[in-house]
Amino acid sequence: MHKMNQRGDVAMTLLVLIALVSAIALLGTFVYYNQKKVNTPLEISEMMVEVENAQQYVISESHAIGMQAIEQGGEIRENFIKIAFERDYSVKSFGNFFYKIRNNEFNLEYKEDGSYLLQINDVFVQSTKGMNSVKREFNISVVLKLHDSEWKDISLFE
Repeated sequence: MHKMNQRGDVAMTLLVLIALVSAIALLGTFVYYNQKKVNTPLEISEMMVEVENAQQYVISESHAIGMQAIEQGGEIRENFIKIAFERDYSVKSFGNFFYKIRNNEFNLEYKEDGSYLLQINDVFVQSTKGMNSVKREFNISVVLKLHDSEWKDISLFE
């Protein structure tokens, strides 16, 4: 028996082979990404600790930078930006803290009692492991006084 159209057989064979290879590649992709996404409780706990440490760091940095800016005298706001720029080590977990200062997205208000109120809104810190990340957003509000400083209202919103 003689077949009239053998080109159709070749095309059908290629189609089946391409479909098979595509299916195997797709399954491999699923397996790869599922392995990357699954974190152990220890890894998740480490991310939470990193976020907490980053938050405490940016809060204490805002206080330290503010106090140093006041101690230098002169234009406090310009001092604050300059000192923050010098202390910015581009650590990813510090989120947008230094970015906000660099872009003048903060309030530094002089009070009648000689103190300054520093406010930085919508600050975030983050931690990333594999394809998972933890992000915490908060506002910083610190009262700065020479020889006497206190923390004020640090509110979280998540």
